[in-house]
Amino acid sequence: MAKRWLLLLIAAVGLMVPCRALSGWQHATDMYRIFPFDSVPQNKAVLRYYKLVNSYLDYPYTQPGERPSKSNPKRPKSIADHPKFSKIHWQGRHRIWFHWGFNTDPRQFAPIINSLNAAIADGVIQKSDLPEFWDLMNAEVSKRNRALMNEGAAVFGFGELGAISAAQRRQLNGLVTVLYSIHILGDHQTTDSNDIVPLNRVYADIYSAIDNIAGKDAENYAKAKALKQQLKPYQQNPKSFLDAMERFFSPFLLSLSGPGYDYKVRWKDYSLRK
Repeated sequence: MAKRWLLLLIAAVGLMVPCRALSGWQHATDMYRIFPFDSVPQNKAVLRYYKLVNSYLDYPYTQPGERPSKSNPKRPKSIADHPKFSKIHWQGRHRIWFHWGFNTDPRQFAPIINSLNAAIADGVIQKSDLPEFWDLMNAEVSKRNRALMNEGAAVFGFGELGAISAAQRRQLNGLVTVLYSIHILGDHQTTDSNDIVPLNRVYADIYSAIDNIAGKDAENYAKAKALKQQLKPYQQNPKSFLDAMERFFSPFLLSLSGPGYDYKVRWKDYSLRK
């Protein structure tokens, strides 16, 4: 218990000082404090999943199933190894990749669009090369998102991803989206936040995820609506928003009920914080 609180204190102090980037354990600490899973050995799969989500965002070259390496290029493998696209001067660092949100179309992400337009203007690539780029990018996003959903389905007790219902897939997508968004909100607290999705888009993703997690039952829907109203006053500051998520998200999650939406039952084999 003392060690856990010490980690939270260190993370809180670290976030008070503007920095260029957050470490993986700082992001994982945010996930831990917002989700209801205790930091105990029986929850190892969940805690490992937090690390996986963070590594997918911070190590764009790493492929599903591979160990991340700081020495790898800060671009997706399909782009870094491409004879043309590897020569583009990409705006920003690793955060230009995948920091647009879990469900967002990268074609709407300004840092990518600006980098491509500059490369065309400089003659590095031709406009006719864009379909190939987007084919590669869409395949990369699909592969990584599918891997996160597959792993999340097992970790969060949904079973095989291909065998779950559309409603369960929305629930799972909501849980993954919240974790993904927690990482991005953490990055918004640093000095290097120009090349990630704007805050209003992150909040919109979280609110949509909350609806997906709750489902369409009237009682659960009302709880989702109440949670969003609790969070909205804190949108001006990402740290305040995460702090509010810590207070309100887990109680909301564990208060849901009904077949498939009673997360206390779904996660009965885990240790949940009271």
